[in-house]
Amino acid sequence: MGPHNGLAFPLSTRSQLKVLPMLSAAPSRAPRAYRHDALLYDGPDDFHTSVSAFVDAAVTSGAPVLVVASAEKIDRLRKGTDSDLVQLASMQEVGRNPGRIIPAWRAFVDAHPATTVYGVGEPVPPERRTSEVSDYQQVESLLNVAFDDADDFWLRCPYDVSALAPGLVAEARRSHPAVVERGAAGV
Repeated sequence: MGPHNGLAFPLSTRSQLKVLPMLSAAPSRAPRAYRHDALLYDGPDDFHTSVSAFVDAAVTSGAPVLVVASAEKIDRLRKGTDSDLVQLASMQEVGRNPGRIIPAWRAFVDAHPATTVYGVGEPVPPERRTSEVSDYQQVESLLNVAFDDADDFWLRCPYDVSALAPGLVAEARRSHPAVVERGAAGV
C-alpha cells in the first residue's frame, strides 16, 4: 500500500427504492452501470458473512474490489482474503474528512477502466459520533449523482440495524436506490 491513507491509489436521488434479497454472490453478469445499495446487517458476524460473500463473488468474477470500513472489520476480513484483487482501507483514514470519500471511490473506479469494479463502504458505522453523521449521510446521497455516469461499478454500503438509531437506518433506505435486507435469501 502506498502513502495514500492505506489506499493503493492516489486520492484525488433516485426516485424509486427497491428492496432486494440478500445475495450470497454477485450476479454472473457484471453490472452495466452504477449500482448503489444499502446492506442492512445485524451485528459484526452478519457484517463479516455478508461482506465476505460479496467480496468473494467479485473475486470469483475476476473483478477488483475495495472495502472501506472500520479497522476492526478490515482486520477480520483480511484474515480470510488473500486475493490481489481485494484492497482494504480504514474508513477512519479515508473518511476522516467526508469530502475525501467520493474522490477515493472515483480514484478506485478510474484506476480500473473497462473493468467491472465492486466496493463496500461503511461511512456510518455504529461508532461514528452523532455530530458527524449528517455529513456522511450527505455523502451517501451525493454518491448517487457523482457516479451516475459510471459504467460497471457496484457500491454496497453496510448499515448495522442492531446498533444504529432507527432514523439512521431510515436515512440509509432513503439515500440508496436499492436496499439489501439481512437474511432475505437465507444468508
